[in-house]
Amino acid sequence: GTPEVSNKKATLINQKSDERVSVSVKKIWKDLNNNDITENLPEITFKLWKVVNGQDKFLQDIKLPIGGKYETVITGLPKYDEKGLRIVYKITEEVPNGYYAEPAVTVVGENSVSFEITNRTMPKIDIGVEKKWVNKDGNVLPDGYNLPDSIRVKLLANGQETGKTIDLLKSNNWKGEFKGLDRKDASGKDI
Repeated sequence: GTPEVSNKKATLINQKSDERVSVSVKKIWKDLNNNDITENLPEITFKLWKVVNGQDKFLQDIKLPIGGKYETVITGLPKYDEKGLRIVYKITEEVPNGYYAEPAVTVVGENSVSFEITNRTMPKIDIGVEKKWVNKDGNVLPDGYNLPDSIRVKLLANGQETGKTIDLLKSNNWKGEFKGLDRKDASGKDI
């Protein structure tokens, strides 16, 4: 506001802004070799949020593609809140299976906010498992020791059960393998 001074009194006049901004969202798809992926892409959903008093407030879902394109612009969003502060907009994504999302490249302009998000093909990994039977001193138990015929191994990822199991068999020397596992979580962090 602009202060008006008269008779040694200052009066501050605030005017509510009706300025608007646009939010653009663009999705880029890359494979493990950084090549563009352009075929057989899934539909995705972004959620548009604004931050109010430190809390995220949901505004709307954004489904892509639109007309075959993985980008869109939402216009006419308020630029300032009721206190005259610039509104912070952000997006979240429901990352499709088989991909992970890199952190968004966000550009805040005078009257726009743009988000560019790259999804990459999920790298896979195989994990071998071997059960060693040892005594309390760490020595391998001798052949003929009374062992079960099989045991079931549960796979955890970052301390959480994945629902994947394998049975290790005495007849297979207690060896097995989890195959084709995601190497990263949906945010791109190594598991």
